[in-house]
Amino acid sequence: MLIPQSVEPTARAPYRDGADVQAHHLALSLTDMGHRVDVYTHRSRAGGSRRVAVNPRLAVSSLAAGPPTMLDDCEHGWHPGEFTSALAEAWRDPAPDVVHAHSWLCGLTALLAVRQRRPLPIVQTFHENDGNGSAPGSRVEMTKLVSHARIERAVARNSQAVVVTSETELARLARLGVARRRIAMIPCGAVTQVTDDTPTSKPPGRLRLVVLDPLGRSRGVDDVVTALRGVPHTELVLAGGPCSADRVDEREVCRIRELAHRLGVGDRVRLLGGIPSCQLPTLLAGADAVVSVPWANATGQVALDAMACGLPVVCTRVGGLADIVVDGITGVCVPPRRPDLLSRALRGFLAAPDRRVALAIAGRDRVLSRYGWARIGAETVRLYERLLGR
Repeated sequence: MLIPQSVEPTARAPYRDGADVQAHHLALSLTDMGHRVDVYTHRSRAGGSRRVAVNPRLAVSSLAAGPPTMLDDCEHGWHPGEFTSALAEAWRDPAPDVVHAHSWLCGLTALLAVRQRRPLPIVQTFHENDGNGSAPGSRVEMTKLVSHARIERAVARNSQAVVVTSETELARLARLGVARRRIAMIPCGAVTQVTDDTPTSKPPGRLRLVVLDPLGRSRGVDDVVTALRGVPHTELVLAGGPCSADRVDEREVCRIRELAHRLGVGDRVRLLGGIPSCQLPTLLAGADAVVSVPWANATGQVALDAMACGLPVVCTRVGGLADIVVDGITGVCVPPRRPDLLSRALRGFLAAPDRRVALAIAGRDRVLSRYGWARIGAETVRLYERLLGR
């Protein structure tokens, strides 16, 4: 398995919704089923190659090639020759049965490494937020999209199978010319165990909304802060700010604070910064709802985690969110970039506690029946077996 960035297998790891986190949980699910998984990534720290045994069937190898960096984008220092050679050498003996690449750049690396060593079946997973951190419609984003689309088309056509996590991503690959018969729809998964955490305290008489998306306009954080003006007696907790393991611009935090004070809601907005995964249940235990309103390219992982913890969700119908949240049944959906409509939806939503409870129950039932990692792992194994003719 090839992933953009190594994920520390500890509860202190920062909460994220990226491809690396999904791949890590998938790897754990596969080992629970008795399979052996080797995860490879580019080193993200100084020093040589490093191999860590997570459990008897799972090992994570960070391969040294060029300067230390995350394998997530060409402009961050990817060295294809050195890294693919190191990867091909690692696959010499024993060779894996299947190579599973997460993100378009990992797929390209896997194809190059396979050509250097021996033919191996490659499964390529495209995630909603692959290589797209710019605001939709910006010149930077359009340049990236054109470049990424060409590489994605080549990777998809040369892989033995392509996995997508949402109907939106499936339609996009179909427009790129990828044959539908070669695409498998396997959504993101969620950890479904609920802990009895003591909720964080909040002022009496106040409701609490939580945002877990990273800070940034295209993530809809500005829209939630703006909508808060029309939602009285409610506080907003932003838990997607800088974390020691993440590269987040401190200027975003200052910008959000200035926006909140300018709108007159500064006393009701709290920025926690990035939180470790182990603190997520405690944070959500004291919340009344989770809000996730990105403009585009949403994996839906935030909504899944909230629903798994028994919380109702207010979200936009974009990317994976459109598949995960059923409007009026497991959550409330609003159009993107419309803080006025978001404010109206939140007022009605928060004023009806019985409705919130019903949505939360239906949301958790949906996660348990469709998005548990045991099911996601089983579907992935069936895809592997089909490729191997078993």
